[in-house]
Order: sequence, then C-alpha cells, then structure tokens
Amino acid sequence: MYPRPPRYALPALILTLACVTAPLAAQAPPTSKALEPVITVGSSDELRQNEDAARDAEVDAARAVDEARTNKSQSEARLDIAKSQLETIKKSLDLARKEKREGDRLELERQKGAQEVRIKLLERSRAVRNDEIGVEEARRDVARAELKLVAAERDLVARRAALSEADSLAPLTRMSDDVAKATRTAIERRKDVAEARKKLAEKERSLADEQLKLLDAQLAVKSLEG
Repeated sequence: MYPRPPRYALPALILTLACVTAPLAAQAPPTSKALEPVITVGSSDELRQNEDAARDAEVDAARAVDEARTNKSQSEARLDIAKSQLETIKKSLDLARKEKREGDRLELERQKGAQEVRIKLLERSRAVRNDEIGVEEARRDVARAELKLVAAERDLVARRAALSEADSLAPLTRMSDDVAKATRTAIERRKDVAEARKKLAEKERSLADEQLKLLDAQLAVKSLEG
C-alpha cells in the first residue's frame, strides 16, 4: 500500500490542479456555438473566374440588347412601309372594281394577297426581334445575379476565415452569428441566380416559338415567289 498524503497537503494539491485546469477550460473552443458549413464555396481563384465570366456576360448581353433593339426598329420601319403599300394597292383595287377593269382587278387582287402574306412575315420578324430583346435582357439579369452571388460567397469565405482564427469566447460567438448570416445571404443569392436562369429559359422558349412562326411565314412568301 502507498502511504496517504498528509491532510495539510490536499488543499495545496487542489489549488495546483485548479491553476492548471482553469486556463485550459478558458481556452477550450465553444464547439456548441460553431455551425457546420451548410454550403460549399469555391476557392478564391474560382470566385475570381466566376466574377470575370459574369462581367463579360453582362457586357455581351448589354451589347446584344442594343443590337436587338436596332433590329426591332428596322423591322417596324419595314412593316410600316409594307402596310402603306397595301393601302395603296387596296385603293387601286377599289378603283379597278368601280371602273370594271377586270384584268387590272385580278392582278391587284393577286398583289393584295401577296402583300398581306409579306406583312405577316414582317410581323413575325418584329415579334422575333422583340423576343430577342427579352432574351438578352434576361441573360444580363443572370449575369448581374451571378455577380451578386460572387460577392456574397466572398464575404462568407472571409467570415469563415475570421471565425477559424478567433481564440476567445466573446468574438467567437459574434463571428459564428456573422457566418450564419453570411451563409443565409449566399444561399439567397443562389436562389436569385436560379430564378434568373429560369426566366431566361422561359424567354428562350418563347423566342424559339416565334422563330418557328417566322420560318413558316418565310416559306409562305417563298411559295408565292416560286
């Protein structure tokens, strides 16, 4: 058997253990306050690449919007001219009917039908140009949403880094809350990107429908000319 320590030695021993364990307890990380990462964020290089791609896409879309608006204006001008020409044909046709010029009437009837088909073609062209504007605007919106997402994810990365470097209870609790808020913001920005892409898909589908109608109108005009 080992000899028991004297009674007067126990308080000193307890005091020694308290001095040793107290700093360790103060330094123990409050694991209950930390949050498990909810989302994965790319590296700094990946975020930079995403930002560059989004900025380029925004610039390209803005340029395409201007071009599509110019094309629409030109289509509307051609349509106005075609409608004016149709009115002239109609007046000539009415006159031929009154004067009972059968040959002229038949020719003008043919011209009137052909012009109406051309007008439908121009109307389809205008609709396509209008939908092209919508598509490019939607692409621009996607790019802008992606830029906001990159900013939110960068902020989350920075707050995670600050949290990992914290070594005291008070700032660690506050920083953990900051990470939670930054995580929520990043998730919301991801939802915004998904919604913008959904709207883009809808615009592209609408454009495809109008393009098919334009193709049918082109074939109708071609059949007249053939």
